[in-house]
Amino acid sequence: MIDPARPLATPLATPIAASLAAPRSAPRQAPPSGPIPPRLRCAGIGRRWSDPFGERSPIDALDGVDLAVGAGEIVCVEGPAGAGKSTLLMIAAGDVTPTRGEVWWDGEPQADAVRPHRMRGRPWEYGALTVREALRHHAEQVARREPGWAAPSRFVPLLRRVGLRGLARERLGALTPIDAFRVVVAQARLSRPGLVVADDVLAALPLADLPVAVALLQGLADGGAAVLLALRDAAPVVATANATTTGTPGGVRRVRFEAGRLVTPRLLELDVAPATPAQWRRLVATLPSMRRAGRRWRIPLDGRTPEQVLARCREAGVGVRGSQVVERPG
Repeated sequence: MIDPARPLATPLATPIAASLAAPRSAPRQAPPSGPIPPRLRCAGIGRRWSDPFGERSPIDALDGVDLAVGAGEIVCVEGPAGAGKSTLLMIAAGDVTPTRGEVWWDGEPQADAVRPHRMRGRPWEYGALTVREALRHHAEQVARREPGWAAPSRFVPLLRRVGLRGLARERLGALTPIDAFRVVVAQARLSRPGLVVADDVLAALPLADLPVAVALLQGLADGGAAVLLALRDAAPVVATANATTTGTPGGVRRVRFEAGRLVTPRLLELDVAPATPAQWRRLVATLPSMRRAGRRWRIPLDGRTPEQVLARCREAGVGVRGSQVVERPG
């Protein structure tokens, strides 16, 4: 695994606000038996949001979603705004009840079975607090929720593990964005979660910082947690993880949401004619998600038509000898 050694740059977080939770309906049936249940399993879940003032029609944010996330696995849920990603994370964290379908955490019907932890892109505590004070405050909050757990008095090993050695007395407001992200990862480790959910926490990180951020998340997975990330585009995260040798047992997987449903991601596979360096630079600038697959190139369609991608190639001056649409492997 990449050692998440210091500096690098900025995440944004969208806090997950749970509201309008639907009442539980019929008694749940026992989950199917199996050797090791996944940390999270969603079976046919749906979620309808209703306007409390009755001014708008109800919205089906999720519709018939089946998803399982195992221990040690990182699953990137990608899709455009309004696709249902945040609603899925609310349900996964146990903050919202689905209006239909079933959810199981470690084979149990209560989210407390996995101690879900919602991660933000930066600490929520006041910037005047030091790193040590923020960790101590978080540890005290965990101890209040779990009376049998004693908050640690020293944080040096934890700080060293996430790359914050020497920054214990630094104020949160003075941290670089990547160091602020290290703090929230340290707080997640203190929570000892079986499931981590994170909504768009990597959105503002430059690509140069992504290897460190991914390594930190993989460290959580290596500890046995399932990590569920919501992203607009998961390609950079998956590519970074694939280029990094790690011990993550479950690996990194991506799934795509559109209009509240899981969809099969598609790519356009191209047989590209030889091109000049300048033409390649223009093509990569307009299609940054393209990746080599043997002698061919693959470009995620992500809502675009094949004709639109081919038009980009023509605009860059790159010839295409052949193309076909293929399903993207998990």
